[in-house]
Amino acid sequence: MMNDIIDAEWEEQREIDGPFSMPEDMIDLQEYTENITMLVYGDSGVGKTPFAASANTLIVATENGTVSAAKRNAKMAKPPFVRVRNCIHNFDKVRATYEWIERNCTRREWPFDWVAIDTATEMQNEILRWVVNERVEAGTAKSLNPYKTELQEYGEMHEIWRDYVKKFNDLPCNIIWLAHAMTAEDAEGNDYRLPAFQGKKGELANWTAAQCHVYGHMTVQDRISATTRKPIQVREIQWNGTQGVRARDRFDVLPAKTVNKTLRQIHKMIDDGNAVTEEPVAPKKAPAKKATARAAATA
Repeated sequence: MMNDIIDAEWEEQREIDGPFSMPEDMIDLQEYTENITMLVYGDSGVGKTPFAASANTLIVATENGTVSAAKRNAKMAKPPFVRVRNCIHNFDKVRATYEWIERNCTRREWPFDWVAIDTATEMQNEILRWVVNERVEAGTAKSLNPYKTELQEYGEMHEIWRDYVKKFNDLPCNIIWLAHAMTAEDAEGNDYRLPAFQGKKGELANWTAAQCHVYGHMTVQDRISATTRKPIQVREIQWNGTQGVRARDRFDVLPAKTVNKTLRQIHKMIDDGNAVTEEPVAPKKAPAKKATARAAATA
């Protein structure tokens, strides 16, 4: 009796709603793709900018440091296509650059595989300076001293930062954030390395890293060349987190560490690791042959 009532209610609701259908933008999981969001952090001079410039990249420069990348690319036979947007000490320019990217990154003529924010650490500082200057000029700041920052202004900077991290990451293009590194202390008193972002004793730094598919810690390591047996330096990125280093690979395709890999090579490793391949269909087995009458008689 109860089932009849439920069936009748379903039929009545179906007549109201019409036949069941799914939205056109609801697609199969295997067909769903996301643009890559990456964060690479390390001390100044380890090679973050040259790494970002080792692919076809638009660099949103918030601080000086592209000279090393320019020198390295000049030595290449076929250097990647790299352009720099100078946004140093100018958050308004960062905002305008974001809007330009949003308007143009889906166009067929778009020449970049990546957009790099170099550095995100300095971009956060630019936001704070922008908030303070806006309040001082409007006369609404608690202190009209442009070199004094109030707690309320830090809070506003944090919200603007969160907003722009989400905005850039939501763009339909690959994003790489470059950041400086800092050392923090965990609950047990152990030191660990994480991206250098201001806010709530590392909470905002961990939040920012968590917004990216993959984030790693870059260092320069001394090695002995396998060919010349002479001391050399290599650029190493740690992609798997440890007690002393914050890192993560949500794609689960990168090795624990990569040595002297370019951004283009890392990009290919991620693409290859996430490629969906159809499993080959097993050939059908031929039906067993029936025994002949003579074979049956012999048996």
